[in-house]
Amino acid sequence: MNQGLVRRIQCFKISETRSAYVTHLLYAHRRRSSLIIQEIDIINPSEQTFDLDFQQKKQISTNDIKQLDKQEIEFDSSKHTFLMITNQISIRQHNSIIYVIITNKEISNSHIKPNRYF
Repeated sequence: MNQGLVRRIQCFKISETRSAYVTHLLYAHRRRSSLIIQEIDIINPSEQTFDLDFQQKKQISTNDIKQLDKQEIEFDSSKHTFLMITNQISIRQHNSIIYVIITNKEISNSHIKPNRYF
């Protein structure tokens, strides 16, 4: 993917009177087309605050994906600790792609206020 947008919308019914939806926007970086960006927005259109617990999915084990490195990192402008995982995926006989995922080390709970997004 080196151009274009991918948009995904998920709707969640929390109760009879409460719902929320999540939008995912996936696109290639303008200057570095090999860098894929994912933006996630959580929208609460209801009149009540609700809490979300996030769970980070673990990588599915396959023969084609090999984890090369896993380390904690910090950026100068942030006091948060991130997790950087470097993987290699085999695509053909002697070809492979190396990709890096950077995510929050700990994913916390979020309080989404009425008629707001996170």
